[in-house]
Amino acid sequence: MRGSFIRSIAVFLVLAVCTGAAYFMLRDPRPIAMVPKPNAQVAPLGKIKITFDRAISPADTEVRIEGRTGTDTFPVMGDIEYLPSEEAIVVTTSSILKPAEYSVKVYSRDDQLADWNFNVNEAEGIASTGSPPILIVQGGKKDFSAYYGEILRAEGFTDFTIASAAEVRELELAGYEIAIVAGNIDDALTNRLEDWVEDGGNLVAIQPSGALAQLAGVATENLVQTSGYLSFDTGQAPGAGLVKEPIQFHGQAARLTAQPGTSVIASLRFDGNDEFTPAATVRSIGSLGGEVSALAFDLALSVMLTRQGNPAWAGQDRDGLPPIRPNDLFFGNAKDDPQPDYLDLEKVAIPQADETMRFLSNLMLHLQRDGTPLPRFWYFPKDYKAAVVMAADDHGTKDGTRSFFQLLDEFSPKNCSLAEWECARATSWIYASSGLTVKDAEKYAATGFSVGSHISTDCKDWTRASLNNAIARDLGVFQQRFPSLPTQVTSRLHCIVWSDYLSHAEIERSWGIRLDMNYYYWPESWLRNRSGFMTGSGLPMRYGTPDGEVVDVYQQETHLVDEIFNSNPGAVDRLIESALGPDGFYGAFGTHIDFSNSFATVVVDAARKWNVPMISADQLLAWQDARSQSTFEGVRLEGQILSFAINTRDDMGEALTAMLPLDSKAGRLLAIARNGEAVAFRSERIKGVDYAMFPGGRGHYSVTYETEAARNEP
Repeated sequence: MRGSFIRSIAVFLVLAVCTGAAYFMLRDPRPIAMVPKPNAQVAPLGKIKITFDRAISPADTEVRIEGRTGTDTFPVMGDIEYLPSEEAIVVTTSSILKPAEYSVKVYSRDDQLADWNFNVNEAEGIASTGSPPILIVQGGKKDFSAYYGEILRAEGFTDFTIASAAEVRELELAGYEIAIVAGNIDDALTNRLEDWVEDGGNLVAIQPSGALAQLAGVATENLVQTSGYLSFDTGQAPGAGLVKEPIQFHGQAARLTAQPGTSVIASLRFDGNDEFTPAATVRSIGSLGGEVSALAFDLALSVMLTRQGNPAWAGQDRDGLPPIRPNDLFFGNAKDDPQPDYLDLEKVAIPQADETMRFLSNLMLHLQRDGTPLPRFWYFPKDYKAAVVMAADDHGTKDGTRSFFQLLDEFSPKNCSLAEWECARATSWIYASSGLTVKDAEKYAATGFSVGSHISTDCKDWTRASLNNAIARDLGVFQQRFPSLPTQVTSRLHCIVWSDYLSHAEIERSWGIRLDMNYYYWPESWLRNRSGFMTGSGLPMRYGTPDGEVVDVYQQETHLVDEIFNSNPGAVDRLIESALGPDGFYGAFGTHIDFSNSFATVVVDAARKWNVPMISADQLLAWQDARSQSTFEGVRLEGQILSFAINTRDDMGEALTAMLPLDSKAGRLLAIARNGEAVAFRSERIKGVDYAMFPGGRGHYSVTYETEAARNEP
């Protein structure tokens, strides 16, 4: 790969020699920063940057990149861009780099200017595991099947298969107990699934039509592009334990009519209409416990839109407070286009996306009540129901980051476990002018704090090109100042600029940044001091595209913003209390701290008061990856014995909590053993379902259930 010649460089060389810098110009340029840094272990990415100590000649510069897996080597192709303002080269590879060891060599007229290696690790769990007992059936290109997988991962169901209709026709279905059909399928496949349901399988059909609607026991009208409100029947399963008041849904919905023998378990009310129609139904099929549930709305699409806002408003400064920010995707009352808010602020205290996902979880467990119990993983380490993501933007303070880190370190117990979130930790994204010393940065990074570049577009709306250049520039500058710090994997842009719907996440991903905190709960004039969930969620989840694909960057809302809540600590308390109390609005609550006020103390005091962990953004990302990669394998029920294996990463220890329904067709859960040793468990009702909660360490498990008859024996 060879760059194009830029005339201004040649002029610069002449001027430099004329000013007496002849020796400096005679030697070759030297690399002063590389992204990824030498010997780094990084997630799959698509950008490589080399910054030199002086200008180079693009016309004479060649970059050679080679990958190696075992004894096999392969060249990497791509495009080179020369950034004269930074004296740097950016290589955009033709595709995201796959897991391998990579070498990068830069030559100028056959002189080697740079030579370094880095390693790309395995992708962090976007693909399905290809394992029973859950099957997601793709019905088409825009069926959101991939995002249904993301919902299952967020809800702790990490073992599932995503398969196309053609693949399902050839798939052995006997090992699967529950299936989600994410789009339209033909009558032949419907007939095959009908046979499977009659044999005891359970099916969730998203907006079914034709033969699939008949199987579900519903009649459907045409889909309507609309939004409205979703109500659960909280008097019985699967709605028991969910929020009792109506919550928003977004996207397409169908009007369903339940046929005789079909039960309605949730309802929809469309905007501008007081009539309620079925949102979800259940119908029994055959004599072996098979059931079919129909959903009138695309649950995955609704969750994505609730979290990410209205794509029709992308690129609009709707609140009149430039630049364009994520809240503009929810703000309705634009001066030139007044509309209702996409987020009903009367519902802002409810994590509406999360409650919608929990309805799907409860529905699957309800359908499985006469089948093999479905194991899942809890959202956070141990039994934490809430955590505070301590994230600071240091805009050049002399001592803000160091003092903040020192304060948290003093509150951390000796020998605390980072994996189990026992240490109080934080992330600080800093300007190059911030006063944190290299020595202090290295000291704190070694103990679990994280420091990165506070990337900036100078509070200006960006294009894809200008945002890419800003990230390239600031990551390079940061690495020059802190060459030994780990590669940056989390970010929040200065001024929270968000100029379209998804480019920011896609460009971050190409640079290896995989957790984003730009969805910022703001402004005060709109929110009026109410704490809550702008994205309808307290959970980090990967971004989704309008086509239903998944971008491997976690969206983590910044719920607690210092401009709004510094003088209102009660609102901070209410958000945490909603997670710990009977509402069960669990969450990792992101913060914005910029050392311009006392908000750091407000948050620390609240976290200590409620005894919830304080963690860095990097810790949250590491946890999400480790949890997504953890699996239940070989789940099998024989009589009253459920057996399976849990496979986790080595660094998880006992942090992971596993969950099993207390009651199943095998009876009430009596005992759990791992590798032959008894495992203590506790009982807890989560969103209306009784679970056994137990440490999910690696090993082979045997779970004993006891029938009611056996329990009643004298």
